[in-house]
Amino acid sequence: MRPILLKVAGLQSYREMQEIDFTVLTETGLFGIFGPTGSGKSSLLDAITLAMYGKVERAVNGTQGIMNHAEDSLSVAFTFELASAAGTRRFRVERRFKRNNEVSVSNTVSKFIETIDGEDQVLADKLAEVNRCVEDVIGLKMDDFTRAVVLPQGKFAEFLSLKGSERRQMLQRLFHLEKYGDQLAIKLSRRVKDNDMAHQSLAAEQQGLGNASKEILEETKHLLKAAVQHAESSRKELDSAVKEAEQFGRIRELSKEQQVRLQEQQQLHAKAEQIEADEERLKRSGAAEKMLPALQSARDASEAHQQRQLEAETAGKQAAEHERLAVQEAEKAEEARQQLGAEEPKLLLRLDQLEQAKELQRERDVLQADCSRLAQLMEKGQAEQATLRQQLDKEQELQMRGRKRREELQESLKPNEVKSDERRRLQTSLELKHRIDTAFEQVKQHKADMQTYQQSAEQGAAKLEAAAAEEGRLTEQRQQLVEQASAGLEALLACEQDINSEQRLLARAEEQLRRSMREQEMHRLSAALRAELRDGEPCPVCGSAHHPLPGAPPGDGPHADDADLELLRSLHAELQELRFGLRQQLHERRSLLAQLGAAAGDATAAAEAAPAAAEPEPAGSPEDGRSPAGWAARAAALREAAQALAAAAAPLQGEAAALQQAASGAQQRRMEAAAAQEAGRAGLVQAERKLAESEAAAAALQGRWAAELPDIAQEEAAGLYQAMQERDARAEDIKERLAKSVTFLEEKEQLVQSLQQKLVELDKQLIQWQTEWQGGSKQLAEKEERLRQWVGEQRVEDLIRETQARLDGLRKTAELAAERFKQADAQKQESVKRDVMAGQAAASAAEHLELAQGRWRLLLESSAFETDVAVTQAALAAEEAERLQKEIQHHRERERELASQLRELEQKLDGAVVTEEQWIACTERLKQARYEDETALQVKARAERDLEDVQQRHVRWTELETKRLEISHQGELLSKLQTAFRGNTFVEYIAEEQLMQVSHAASQRLRFLTKQRYSLEVDSGGGFVICDDANGGVKRPVSTLSGGETFLTSLSLALALSAQIQLRGQYPLQFFFLDEGFGTLDPELLDTVITSLEKLHDDRLAVGIISHVPELRARLQRKLVVIPAGDAGTGSRVVMESL
Repeated sequence: MRPILLKVAGLQSYREMQEIDFTVLTETGLFGIFGPTGSGKSSLLDAITLAMYGKVERAVNGTQGIMNHAEDSLSVAFTFELASAAGTRRFRVERRFKRNNEVSVSNTVSKFIETIDGEDQVLADKLAEVNRCVEDVIGLKMDDFTRAVVLPQGKFAEFLSLKGSERRQMLQRLFHLEKYGDQLAIKLSRRVKDNDMAHQSLAAEQQGLGNASKEILEETKHLLKAAVQHAESSRKELDSAVKEAEQFGRIRELSKEQQVRLQEQQQLHAKAEQIEADEERLKRSGAAEKMLPALQSARDASEAHQQRQLEAETAGKQAAEHERLAVQEAEKAEEARQQLGAEEPKLLLRLDQLEQAKELQRERDVLQADCSRLAQLMEKGQAEQATLRQQLDKEQELQMRGRKRREELQESLKPNEVKSDERRRLQTSLELKHRIDTAFEQVKQHKADMQTYQQSAEQGAAKLEAAAAEEGRLTEQRQQLVEQASAGLEALLACEQDINSEQRLLARAEEQLRRSMREQEMHRLSAALRAELRDGEPCPVCGSAHHPLPGAPPGDGPHADDADLELLRSLHAELQELRFGLRQQLHERRSLLAQLGAAAGDATAAAEAAPAAAEPEPAGSPEDGRSPAGWAARAAALREAAQALAAAAAPLQGEAAALQQAASGAQQRRMEAAAAQEAGRAGLVQAERKLAESEAAAAALQGRWAAELPDIAQEEAAGLYQAMQERDARAEDIKERLAKSVTFLEEKEQLVQSLQQKLVELDKQLIQWQTEWQGGSKQLAEKEERLRQWVGEQRVEDLIRETQARLDGLRKTAELAAERFKQADAQKQESVKRDVMAGQAAASAAEHLELAQGRWRLLLESSAFETDVAVTQAALAAEEAERLQKEIQHHRERERELASQLRELEQKLDGAVVTEEQWIACTERLKQARYEDETALQVKARAERDLEDVQQRHVRWTELETKRLEISHQGELLSKLQTAFRGNTFVEYIAEEQLMQVSHAASQRLRFLTKQRYSLEVDSGGGFVICDDANGGVKRPVSTLSGGETFLTSLSLALALSAQIQLRGQYPLQFFFLDEGFGTLDPELLDTVITSLEKLHDDRLAVGIISHVPELRARLQRKLVVIPAGDAGTGSRVVMESL
C-alpha cells in the first residue's frame, strides 16, 4: 500500500483545507514531519485513520472532540495505491462530518472510489459499506492498521531488554493473543454446553419415538404377512363373483337391447306411406329446378334491355353539355396568354434593376456596421484609459508602503531568535519531565491493577465455594428424582402385563364369535334351502327328488352379528396401541434413569419379572360370560390406567432436563470460578513485581533531573518550553511575512510596469480607430445618395417582392386557364365515346331478349307444366328439399341397420336367458364378496401402516443412537481440551512461537542494516542475545550493545513486528511512521540512525520521522513542516520543504 495524497480540513487544529502530496514527500524514501508540540503532527496520522476507517483511535467513541471548535464541518480524503502481480490499483476514500453538539459529530458523506483509466468509479457510498470495502481491499482492521503504520521506537527498545515472560506478555497484547486464552476457554465452555444440550436433545427425541426395536419390527411384519394372505383369499372369491355377475349382466343387456330394436322397427313401418309421398314431391321439384334457369334468363334479358336503353339517352345529353364547356374554356385561355405576353418583358427588366440596387444597399449596411463598431471601440478605449491611470496611481502608492513595512519586520526579527544551547536544554527538560510523569502514572496504574487482581481472586474463591454448594444440592435432587422414576417402573410393567392378558382373551373371544357367526349362517342357508324344497323336484345340492328328513329350523339361542365382531376388532387394535404406548413409556423411564446416572439395572429386571410371576396364564375361559359392553368397559379401564401413568410420568422428564441443565451450568460456573481465581492470583504477583520496577524507574529519573538540570524546576519546564515555542512561532511568522513581502514588492513592480505599457499601447490604438472611422463615414454618405436615386425611400426587398409577385400571378393565371381548357376538351372526348358505346349496348340487349324468350317457349311446351307459375310453385326451397332428402335417406338406412342389428343380437344370445331370481342371487353374492374383500384390504392397510410407522421410527431411532454415541465421544474430547486450556499454557506457547518468527525476521533485517555483522537469537529462557558474526559468532547479551547498535536492533524488531501484523492484509504497507525522541541522541549516533533509515529505501519502504529536533530537520531532504495555529484564529498549516 503506497500513499498518494491526503486532504484534511476541520480536524482538530486544522481549519483550512491542507493537502499533502506523498508522491513528492516519499521520493527519497526518508522524510520528516516537524513542528512544535501541539502543532498537529499526530493529527495527520489521525486524518489517515479517519479517512480509512471513519474513526480516530485516541478519540472517545472514535469521533468525539475531533472537530475544530471554530468549524461546523470536517472533511478528509486519502488516495492510495495497491501493487500486486496483477497490476496497480488506485483508490480514494472520502468522508465528511457535521457538528451535532459541542463534542459529538455525525458522518454525512462516505465514499470509496476506484480510479480506472482516469475515471472515478464509486464502489460504495454508505458508511458501513465503505468500512467493509476498506477492510476487504487492504485486509486489515483499524487496530492492525494503526499498529503497523505507527512504530513507537521507545516501546520496542524496552521490548528488547524485557525478560522472557514479560516479553511474551507484551506479544500477547500486540497480537491480541488473549483470544487463545480466556476467550478460547469461554468458547470451549460454550461448545461443551452445546454438546450437552445436543446429547439431551437426542435422548429426548429417542424417548419420543417410543419402542422401535427389532423385535417389534419382526412382530409387525408377521401380522402384515397374515393380513396379506387373507386379502389374497378374499380377492379370489371376489374375482369369481365378479366374473359370474359380468356374464349374467351381458345376457340381460343383450335381451333388453333386442326388445328396444323390435319396437323401433315397428315405428319405422308406420311411417312408410309418408316417406313415399315425400319422394314424389322431390321428383317434381327436380324437374322444375331444371327449367328455372331458362325462365330466369328470359326475365334477366328483359330487365337488361330496359337498363341499356336508359343509359344511351343519358350519354347523349352529357356529350352535348361537355362540348359547350370546352368552347368557353378555350376562349378564356387565349385571353390570359395575350395579357402575359404584354406585361412579362417590362416586369423582367424591373427585376434586373432592383437586383443591382439590392447589392448597393448591402454595401451601405456593411459600412454602417463598421462605423458603429469603431465608435463603440473608441468609447470603450477612452474609459479603459481612465481606469488604467487610476490603477497605476494606486499600485505605486502600495509599493511605497510595502517597502516601509519590510524594513520594520527586519528590525523585529532579532529579539525572537532562540540559541541552540538554550533550545537543547529546554527540549531535554521537557522530555525528561514527560518520562517522570509517565513513570508516576505507571506506579499509580500498577497499584490499581493490584487492587483489581486482589478483588478478582477473592471473587473467584467466593464463586468457587458457591458452585460447590450448588453441585451438592443438585446431587440430592438427582437422587430424589431417581427414586421417583424407579417407583413408577413396576406399575408400568404391571399395566403392560394386564393389557397382554386382555389381548389374549380378546383374541379367544373373537375366534369364538367367528365360529358362532359361521354356524348361524349355515342354519340360515339350510332353512332357506328347506323352504324351497318340493316333492318331486331335485335338490340343488344333492340332486335327489325325495326329501324325507328336511333340516329343522334353528333355535332361539344367542345371536351374533357383524357389529359385535367389529367391536372386538376395534378393542383389540386399541389395546395394541395402548401396549405400544406403555412400551414407549418404559423406554423413556429407562432412558431417564440412565440419564440421571442411576444404577437401576438389577432393580429394573426384578420389577419386570415380578408381574409375570404374579399373574399366571388363565386356565379357564373367563370371557365366556362377558358381553361386548363388558369388553368395552374393561378396555376403557385399562386406557384410563395407562393415561394416569403417562400423566404421572410427564413432569419427571421436565424435572430431569432442568436438573441436567442446572448441573451442567453449575459445573461450568465452578470451572470458570477456578480459572478466575487462578488468573487473579497470577495477575497479583505480576502487578506487585511491576510496581516495584516502576517505583525504581521513577526514583532514577528524579536523580537524573537533579544531576543534569539543577537550575530548572520541574513545574516550570513546560512553561519555559512553551515560551520558547512561542518565540519560535513569532520568528517563523516574521520570516514568513518577510518572504511574503519580497514576493509582494516584486509583484507590485511588475504590475506598475505592466500598467504603464498598457497605457502606451492603448493611445496608439485610439488614434488608429479614429482614422478608420472618418474614412468609413465618407463612403457611407456616397452610397446612400446613389441608392435614394434608384428606389427612393422604399426598401429594395419590398419592391423585388411586389414585382416578382405580379409576374408569378400572370404566369400562374395563364397556366391555370390552359389546364382548364385541356381538362374540358378531354371530358368532351370521353362523353362522345360513352354515347357511342351506350347505343351499341342497347342494340345488343334487344337481340339477347328476343333469343331468351324463344328458348323459354320451346322448353315450356315440351314439359309437364302449363304455365310459368306452375313451374315456380313446383320448385322447393333448397333447405326444404335437403330436409326431405335427409329424412327419406335416414328412414331407409335405419330400416337396414335394425334388420342387421336384430340378426346380430340373435346370434349373440344363442337362446340364453337369465331370470330375475338368478340375477338377484348373483348380485347378493357379489355384494358379500366385495364386503369381505374391503374388510381384508382395511386390515392389510392397517398392518402396512403399522409396519411403515415402526420402520420409520426404527431408522430414526438407529440414527439417533449413532449420533448420541458420536456426541458422547465428542464430549469426552472437549473435556480433555478443557483440561489442556486451563491457565495460560497455550497462550504462552503461541507467544513463544510468535517470538521465534519475529526474532528470525528481525535477525535478517539486522544483518542487512549492519552489513552482516550482527544477528539476533532467542536463548532457552526466552531472552534476546546478539550473535557477533564479525568476531567469530560470539554471543553476548543485548545490554552490551552501544546506543547506535541498540537503536538498529530495536528498529529491526519494530520492522519485523510491523511485518507480522501486516501478514493479516492482502497488500504490504509501503510506509510507516517512527515516533521517537531523537533529541537525546548525540550527533554521531544521530548520523548512524539516519544512515540506517536511508538504507530502508532499497526495500521499497518509505519512513516518516515525527520529531522537532532541528539537526534532524536539517539532515533530511524531504520534510513536512507543521505551522501551529495562529492567535488570530487561523488553523495549523503544512508546508513542504526540500533540500
